[in-house]
Amino acid sequence: MEPDILELVEPFDLSDKVSVLTLLGKARHGADIVLGIESDDETLTAAQRLVEEYGLFLYRNGGRILFSDDADWLRRRVERKMSAGEFFGYPRCCVEGSTRYARGHIDDVGCEYVGYGERYLLDALFALRNHRYPAALDYRLHVPCDVRCIESIAMGKRIKAVLESFDKGIARQWKRRHRGMLERRLENCET
Repeated sequence: MEPDILELVEPFDLSDKVSVLTLLGKARHGADIVLGIESDDETLTAAQRLVEEYGLFLYRNGGRILFSDDADWLRRRVERKMSAGEFFGYPRCCVEGSTRYARGHIDDVGCEYVGYGERYLLDALFALRNHRYPAALDYRLHVPCDVRCIESIAMGKRIKAVLESFDKGIARQWKRRHRGMLERRLENCET
């Protein structure tokens, strides 16, 4: 990879940096960045340079830019012939689980109804409390179908390796973001 890639993604927030770096590191075929309300020229210039210097394909829809290293992959997403989860390379079991819940399926946990993301969060908090939360999931980019999802854990390991190959500091920030969110939620549950 070109040494200036970290300078190129500097205008992006952490999520967008991770998204683009995992695409460039071949951990997936699709990535996106979300532009702020007032998109600055620096961010748009960086997006255009990604296309020119790294051979990526780009599609802009309002405040969101989709990138891919495969023109057909991007076209299929733009034409809605594939789900967002598939475009971003998330495990099929997680994409299907997310879609099932999005269509109105809910679980009854105690007195509260929870959806897909909340169900995962409850499982993750339980696993964290019992010291069984897989460290690889600290690098996830999606909501796994289960804390024991083999494909999500493998994807987390690939993402960690790619991020560390670019910048160990970005990898640590991404891990701290996810683990910190879980730990704060766990503290709130226990108080």
